[in-house]
Amino acid sequence: LDVVVVGCGLPKRGVGWFHLIQLLDLPNVNVRAVVENNRPKGFDNLVQSLQARGVVCVASLADLDRFTKRTLCFISDRSNNRNLILFRTCLEMGASAIYLEKPGAPTVKQLEDMKTLA
Repeated sequence: LDVVVVGCGLPKRGVGWFHLIQLLDLPNVNVRAVVENNRPKGFDNLVQSLQARGVVCVASLADLDRFTKRTLCFISDRSNNRNLILFRTCLEMGASAIYLEKPGAPTVKQLEDMKTLA
């Protein structure tokens, strides 16, 4: 299973980072990319270690090619105001599954919109 982590956050602090570290240790998972548009201080060291493992690190989903294999997008963006856009973009890129970290969206309407899109 290919995985794209969207929104990683700070090493040892961000929820996305904790999920990323766990995903990297799973034998049947290929972490294909990490998308982080707001690279916090200290993020560069993480990027170097990820790139050494073959993980692509980009600032936007638009920087990735369309998914051709079964791909899980793991959305853990710190600004849940963008999650509807990220959700839609992941679907448009061919994601076969999406895990949306809580709270997911600031409104129930946005969550319902994501349900409709799925």
